[in-house]
Parts: sequence; structure tokens; C-alpha cells
Amino acid sequence: MLTCFCLPQRVVLVDSDMLCLRNMDELMTIDLPAGWIAAGHACTCNPRKLAHYPADWTPANCAHTHAKLTIPLSPQEFTKPTHHSLNSGLVVLQPDPATFHAIVAMVQRDPVVQAFKFPDQDLLAHFFKGRFLPLSYRYNALKTLGACHPTMWRDGDVKNVHYILADKPWVKRPEPGDDFAEMHQWWWDAYDGLAKEWEGAGKPGWGVVDGAVQGMVARAKAKAEAAQEAP
Repeated sequence: MLTCFCLPQRVVLVDSDMLCLRNMDELMTIDLPAGWIAAGHACTCNPRKLAHYPADWTPANCAHTHAKLTIPLSPQEFTKPTHHSLNSGLVVLQPDPATFHAIVAMVQRDPVVQAFKFPDQDLLAHFFKGRFLPLSYRYNALKTLGACHPTMWRDGDVKNVHYILADKPWVKRPEPGDDFAEMHQWWWDAYDGLAKEWEGAGKPGWGVVDGAVQGMVARAKAKAEAAQEAP
């Protein structure tokens, strides 16, 4: 991630467990002050009550609780430490070698780094505190947001869905009753559409892609079957 700060022009950094549903070219031209980054807020609701998450990660402290549909909580409205927390799944940054070296120096010398629970995004949130421009959730639509913030979420507003947590959509096709079945089906719809496009156009290499995905599906199925058979 840090090497992106050494590239020659603006970068939109996107995690590999995301599915872009609509064009996001505007992120390359949004007004971003020098020395700032832009990203979506972290959702600090902790709906699964994971014990290793920070104690102040509650719905009341979540910045998304105060968002108005696609309008995020602005920096001027930050009132809690959690409002400075970002999700690093999608980050807009302006490369600068001086910033790169300053971040590296902080990692090497600042003892606070050892306390980071989410290393990459805690690092960015700490370094850019006061210089973080919140983006609408639509650019980093965490798959849990619809359940945690139903008054904010609209399927039609989502441009880029983020398949956070361990249960990724590509390990199995969703079935009725599965958690996040509808959103996981979005991934498979895109995958099936891509298969038709590649195969129809006679593009080489689809067998490699499909083989990798089917391999993951097979391994996940075998693991689930073994877990059922275990005493």
C-alpha cells in the first residue's frame, strides 16, 4: 500500500475483495486538499460482537449512524474518536515521496503503531488525522452496512461493494437463507456475465480464471463437509 505514495499521479486504491458495480471515475477529480486522503468511514458497530474489536466500537459511536443517505459525516462534525476511523478498502491519495518517507519513519519509531488493531487503516487514520476527507459509503459499501444502517443504505446508490469478513462470495454460490445471499449473488451475476463475455468473444485465459474459482468452491465445500462429519 505505501508504495502507492511513490507513484506519479493520483491513485484510487481498491481492495481485491470488492465488486465495482458502477463507474467511479469522479474519484480521480474530486477536490482533495494537498496532504489529505479520502476514504469511507469504518463501520464501528461491530454487529458480530467480535471480542478483539475496540470497546468503543458501538452503533452510537459509528460515523455512519449520522450519515444522511449518500452524504457522510463531515470532518467538522466529528465528535468522537471513532469518527476519525476509516476503512482502507478504498482510498484516494495524492502520491508524494515526502509523505511516504514520513509514514515509514512513523512506523519505525512511533510506539503507538504496536497498538493498532487494524494495521493498515489504523496507520492511515493516525497519520492523516485532521486530513481525512470522508467519502460516501457508496464507494466502499461494506456488505454489513445494509443491516447496520438500513436508513442510510439504498441498493441503487451502491457503486462499489466491499465483501468484508471471512465469508467471501466466491467460495460458494449463495443459497436461500445464507447471510448476505443477495449481495453475494451480485458477485456471481458479475462473474457469470464475464464468463459469457469472454467465452463469447473467444478470449483466451478464461479457463485459468474459472479453474481458480472452482478450486476455491471445491475446497470450501470439502472443508464444510469435513466439519459436518467431525465428532
